[in-house]
Amino acid sequence: MKKIFAQLKNDQNVVVFDDADTDILRDVYKTPNVTLAIPFEVDTRALAEGEWYFIALTEEQKEEMLGGYVSESSTVMLSPITPDQYSEVRVLYQVSGEETLFTKVTSRQVSGAKKYITFNEKPVVTEQGNSLLFTGEVDAYWNGRFLYFKKFALVRPLFPGLHKVFKELTETVTNDFLSSAVFELKEEMSSDVIGLRNRKRIASIIGAKSIDLNDPLTYGKYITYAEQYNLDLEIESGKITLIDNSDINNVMNMLGETYYTTDVTGERREIGTSKKLVHGKRKRAR
Repeated sequence: MKKIFAQLKNDQNVVVFDDADTDILRDVYKTPNVTLAIPFEVDTRALAEGEWYFIALTEEQKEEMLGGYVSESSTVMLSPITPDQYSEVRVLYQVSGEETLFTKVTSRQVSGAKKYITFNEKPVVTEQGNSLLFTGEVDAYWNGRFLYFKKFALVRPLFPGLHKVFKELTETVTNDFLSSAVFELKEEMSSDVIGLRNRKRIASIIGAKSIDLNDPLTYGKYITYAEQYNLDLEIESGKITLIDNSDINNVMNMLGETYYTTDVTGERREIGTSKKLVHGKRKRAR
């Protein structure tokens, strides 16, 4: 029997529909077509139409990522959702056998009680109670063996431990990046301190193979660029010192040539924001 549950922001699971196999609910959730699924890797391109990522979970990963949700075999007696809990819903999910369909709930899908003027034969005031927008759009799909999704950033908060998979996938390329000739690493600097966003940016740069940071001519130009725009990087003897993740942020901006000088006014700006740069280095606490 299909059932629809909600997981609240405090990790509590509650029953939304004890029987979702009714006429009005039967077609809300539909199992996605995942025949075009590809193994999850660091995304260097947009998925094509109809494509999904998938991960084959080990038993340990399954327990860590899905153990907080209700399964059909679960014997835990759950309470029905109450009206005061609707705004605390983090995810809606439908369970049927080993299959689970997940929909992340955002603040835009939460609506408080409202009054409307409904126009039929004559205007009538109607009232809608507290509600959640229920589209049945599937953000993630578990079929008992594979976890499918399209947007890593969207589903990462739903599955504890998913970030570990990402870190494992990017560990080699991240360490290769850190070992580039242009960098000097302090003792406290390692791949462990690099966040997921920067790991993805690093993987994109390495995957594109357009920047060789072991080529003195190439990295010399980047160092000149960093000095020209007074980026908050410590540069000594032609090498960039890396201490923490903030240094990686600045290196990513350097490699992306995020800053430029306007032709007319000569202002230094940041691409995408037109934010004028403050001349001179800012001081950081170490």
